[in-house]
Amino acid sequence: MYILLSFILLLFFSCDSENNFNLLGCRDSTACNYNENATTDDDSCYYSEDECFKCVEDQFIVCTADWDPYCGCDGITYSNGCEASRIVVSGIPGECNDTSIIEGCLDEDACNYNPIANSSDDSCFYCFEDNCDNYPKESFDCDGSCLNCPNQFGSSQSFDLLTWNIEHFPKHNNTISELSNIIPVLKVDIIALQEIESLEGLEELQNNLGENWTSYKAYSDPGYGALSYLINTDEIEINQPPYTILSQYVYDFAWRPPYVLNITHNNTEYTIINIHYKCCGGSEDRRLESSIALENYISSNLNNNNVILLGDFNDLLIDDPNIFEPFLDEPNNYYFTDMEIGSGSPAYWSYPSWPSHLDHILISNELFELGYDTQTLLIGEDFYQNNTNSYDHYISDHRPVGIRIQN
Repeated sequence: MYILLSFILLLFFSCDSENNFNLLGCRDSTACNYNENATTDDDSCYYSEDECFKCVEDQFIVCTADWDPYCGCDGITYSNGCEASRIVVSGIPGECNDTSIIEGCLDEDACNYNPIANSSDDSCFYCFEDNCDNYPKESFDCDGSCLNCPNQFGSSQSFDLLTWNIEHFPKHNNTISELSNIIPVLKVDIIALQEIESLEGLEELQNNLGENWTSYKAYSDPGYGALSYLINTDEIEINQPPYTILSQYVYDFAWRPPYVLNITHNNTEYTIINIHYKCCGGSEDRRLESSIALENYISSNLNNNNVILLGDFNDLLIDDPNIFEPFLDEPNNYYFTDMEIGSGSPAYWSYPSWPSHLDHILISNELFELGYDTQTLLIGEDFYQNNTNSYDHYISDHRPVGIRIQN
């Protein structure tokens, strides 16, 4: 037994002149399989920069000993898929050998290139989701991100949400086609809409945007325009369809009670409340009552929820008296993320035709610690550079206001 044990140890270790053992392993700290205890490098290092390989958090993941061969993208046959998943990012069931036929896209320039395929199945496509109409390859990469697009607001690394009063939608015969070209460039997850008068128009816009988009429209008296949502489901899970709240205060809300949407993005759940307060001078009391009702509802029913309240509030954040006092009096619980816009240059206000900032985004304290950024999107200036008045003519007298949240 002693002789056998000594032989096994000699297979793994060698002794130096001071009788210290040398442990073989990867000594490169930038490698996936770096071994801090190794004293001698054995050339086994591999790196996440390699196209096929990956690093895993648990190098000691336990796999079964079952033989269910799996061919990794490195051309090595692993005993099963679990063993392969510790090292490589992709592969196919079966053994790797010269006679295996692996079908897939062989073109390295394609979005769905398969590095281990050796036989073409004519599946190559070159635009995001194989949708070159909405995502031409000259303008979008294979992840749907806009290439050299200064007008892009969102990204796949953030939760991107807009409030947008699209006046008397659709106000012009070209409104839907114009929005169908603009919205994909913005790359946002959700648009909370106000003044949507046509369900058919909203559904046409949704269809133009692609099968990954869905829409909802609240019931409303046709004379007041409805609260609605456009949702890109690529990164959004809809936990339940939108619903209205505080209908007992329908007069204060100008017959447009708040419209609530509960979703999950990147494993974080959000409650979004879309509103459109009563407009114009002389209605300050109704707007104040709306704020009181909303604050009571949030504090009573959505405590500890990630709440985002947004829409056309038809009033200024900087004002005296102030219809937002129910929220402003609770700075530890609520914050208007567009406060700097409202107190800043009129060039970035959301209602330029009567220079004022009326469209706001409020978050609850559960979101205070997340990184976020709010801005007014200058659609007229960015998309209608030859005639900025075309934006008002075709789309709306309100600019959208957006928030990006890093979660």
